Amino acid sequence: MLRYLVRRAISSVAVLVISVLLVFLAIRILPGDPVLAKLGAATEVTPEALALMRKEAGLDRPLLSQLWTWVSNALQGDLGTSYFSQFKVTELVVHRLPVTFELTFFIILFAVAIVVGAKLQQIYKERGK
Repeated sequence: MLRYLVRRAISSVAVLVISVLLVFLAIRILPGDPVLAKLGAATEVTPEALALMRKEAGLDRPLLSQLWTWVSNALQGDLGTSYFSQFKVTELVVHRLPVTFELTFFIILFAVAIVVGAKLQQIYKERGK
């Protein structure tokens, strides 16, 4: 049993690491510049100001360095700042957690009702034979 739990823990960590890498790379590979997205429709920005903003955001560093910074900050509870809303991502997530839990509760309740109903129907049919 212990061997099984260790194997499951190792595979879970591997899936987590691969997922983090894929999401991070997908965000970086997508076309578009996060700094330009942050500025919106402002076209009166000099290239020097764009370069400075990229440096402040750490986008001028190599991908591995950016990944290391993001992971180490995430492990400390700092998920960064949203480029679009300018709010802390952790605050955005915490703000939406109650609704997420409510939806999860009702989905589980709905699934249990369907399963119990299907099982009762199966029992009723078997007794009717």
